Amino acid sequence: MSETTEKTRALVDRFIEHNEAGRFEDCYRMLNVDGNYTLIGKTEASGVYYGPDDILTRLAPLLSNFTERPRMRVSHILVDGDQAFVRASGKGAGIHGPYEQPYYGFYFRAANEGFSELVEFLDPTELEISLFGKKLVGA
Repeated sequence: MSETTEKTRALVDRFIEHNEAGRFEDCYRMLNVDGNYTLIGKTEASGVYYGPDDILTRLAPLLSNFTERPRMRVSHILVDGDQAFVRASGKGAGIHGPYEQPYYGFYFRAANEGFSELVEFLDPTELEISLFGKKLVGA
């Protein structure tokens, strides 16, 4: 394993440790000041955030509707050089009901002592229903 791969794996392991312990601000603080975090989808919370302060200023208030913050259960970790992908599942609860993500993923790109890029792959419908009270109806 290359030195870069080992360093990336250590960062990802620390991110997972923070998440499993419920230290979500510490997860976001692993993003470099000039890094970007993307939450996929077209929800109120979806979009690109620039640096940890932007995440904590714009995204954190939207996530305050969690009554039980979701926690990941990691099943696979793939690391190649400065890039990694984590496959996981997650459960929590929002003010409008349960939040379940059986197929969750995180893409990481490491740089310096943190992440220069982080992309969170999830089912946006779960956010819409559990956090924002939207309903899924047939066409």
